[in-house]
Amino acid sequence: MSTALRNVPVSTLFVDVSTCFLALIVATASLPHLPAAHVDGQVPYAALLGDATAFALISVFMFACLGLYRPTPLRLPAVFLRTLAASALAASIAFPFIEAETGTSHAMQVLARAVGFVGLCLLLGKMFGPRLRKALRVPRVLIIGCGPEAMSVARDFRESKTMQRNVVGYYISTNEQPLGDTLSNARVFSSEQSILDLAFRHGIDEIVVAVRDQRGGGVPMEQLLACRIRGIPVLDLANCYERARAEVPLDSLKSSWLVYGSGFEQGTLRRIVKRAIDLVGSVVLLLMLAPLMLATMVAIRFESPGGIFYKQERVGFGGKVFTCIKFRSMRSDAEKDGVAQWATKND
Repeated sequence: MSTALRNVPVSTLFVDVSTCFLALIVATASLPHLPAAHVDGQVPYAALLGDATAFALISVFMFACLGLYRPTPLRLPAVFLRTLAASALAASIAFPFIEAETGTSHAMQVLARAVGFVGLCLLLGKMFGPRLRKALRVPRVLIIGCGPEAMSVARDFRESKTMQRNVVGYYISTNEQPLGDTLSNARVFSSEQSILDLAFRHGIDEIVVAVRDQRGGGVPMEQLLACRIRGIPVLDLANCYERARAEVPLDSLKSSWLVYGSGFEQGTLRRIVKRAIDLVGSVVLLLMLAPLMLATMVAIRFESPGGIFYKQERVGFGGKVFTCIKFRSMRSDAEKDGVAQWATKND
């Protein structure tokens, strides 16, 4: 989930948080006879602003949990249902706080209207947002390379709904040969031309290095550095795939990407915040899913003989081995020799 949020555009998160925040404010204002919870006869709107902020943040957290930010586009009915489900879960968590300000019956009305407003607004956004984005300028990209990787990157740009790019052309690497007819309709630049000059001449917004073998001067690093200094982002294959697909294909990785990457960096503050989110999120989800987990335990007990839980050793942070406890989904003797196996029929 953290990876999904990390790859979501800041503008998208801002719009969703603002929509959920305003939905609760509008829902509160739409009730003409909202009772006063304080003795001075005034509704504590300052406290409701805090409740609206909490509702908005929890809603976005639930959107991520239910897969609304994944790069693969969902059908409109699925988007609507998941949005309503995520908003309803957020409302159930925020209910005690709003109830303290407005009372039980009015808190239910406020949250019901807020969920409806969120569903309607985000549904309209999903319907008309792509058209609005198409009307805006699409970033222009220059791809370094002309081999299979370059073709794969260009295809991802064409098919991606969240990272659409206009491929201006391909810059030939000295270590590659153009793929014949594949580039017949594309603009190809020779390695004798300056990348920086091409960038300014054609209004390039991003450069993607789609060359797997970069040894022997195949990639003009000095020219790319000059572009980077002048504010033009330069992405390699792994980072480009991560932004376009929210995943990194293993065959695009090199040891240096893992050695020099910042993904392993964990400051003290980040560890504390992450641990707090883990604990709070786990407790909330366990309480919400307790009835479903109880039903699952009963179903497993009646379905086949054996224990309800299945235990297996896993490797965690720092190489520490821990015991993972799962609901048993296979027969108790499916791996009787103790060796993990792929699923088979009737196992």
